[in-house]
Amino acid sequence: MTSQDEMQDQPSPVPVGAEDRVMRVQGAMVEGTRERSPMEVEEGGMEQNMNIKQANGLSEAALAMLAAIGRLAEADRAAVLRAHGLALGPRLWRVQDGNSLPTLTRLLPDRDREAIYASDAWAAAHRPVETLIAYVLQAPGLAELSALLGGVPLAKLGTAAKVAVVRRIADLGAAEYGAWSRGPQRYSRMNGFDRFTPAPRLQIASQHPLSPVRLGLHGIEVDLLCNLSRNRFEAEFNARVLPLRLQTVAGDDVGRELCRRTGVDPQILRRHYKIGTGYRAATEVTLFRAQADSNALAKLAADIVIDHVLGLLPRRSGR
Repeated sequence: MTSQDEMQDQPSPVPVGAEDRVMRVQGAMVEGTRERSPMEVEEGGMEQNMNIKQANGLSEAALAMLAAIGRLAEADRAAVLRAHGLALGPRLWRVQDGNSLPTLTRLLPDRDREAIYASDAWAAAHRPVETLIAYVLQAPGLAELSALLGGVPLAKLGTAAKVAVVRRIADLGAAEYGAWSRGPQRYSRMNGFDRFTPAPRLQIASQHPLSPVRLGLHGIEVDLLCNLSRNRFEAEFNARVLPLRLQTVAGDDVGRELCRRTGVDPQILRRHYKIGTGYRAATEVTLFRAQADSNALAKLAADIVIDHVLGLLPRRSGR
């Protein structure tokens, strides 16, 4: 396996939604909707230079409070949020809601990608140097694990060069990626993780001619622009889907509640694969609805390329 299985970066920030509200965060337009839950606020977007152009869903008092919280020191900000039932985590605020599992569609911020693709700056930058696949895989073992968890949709999400994706899928099956879980005294193996195949019936919206993404056989094909490296894309991809990784959910209240409700040992959420006589965490088993979230996956992949071209990608250790 590659370094993607060792990824420890924090998730990319996600803005809070409010009907008809538009925020400028790091120069990119981000729109929200009233229905988004759990609420998520980008820490960097709470700075004083945040420009709220419209706020039909919020009162003037609420807007004033929002701006005031953004000006607080981090410790004071965390204390205020806790008093209102919110948690301040690394790069992310979200309501402490243990009743709903995260989804990619809900976590993904909105932005006007079409306007970016139509710009002269984008046209000048549109020189693909390599094509990656953000692949979506299923396996009989994942289906069995999903059934044990009450039908939670699962997939193996990762990235690979287009020319290497078939070999990557074969390697995952040979390693029985995710087949093992750790018990009190030993690891136990679940069948069905030796046959990974592309998830069927993925669908994405019609794309702009200069969009860097398109639907492919194994998932979303992504054109890398402006010397965006494969490793850099992979690191950012892993960071942005981190809240959806089963390993992440296993450490959250929502994961513990899921295990309580379904009557399974929480360790079953922490998947592993075997390397020689040892075991390694299978960190890329992901909460993903193959049909409902595939369009969001395409947007996420496109956003990484867009942010690279616009100089908005955050620095990440070792990259």
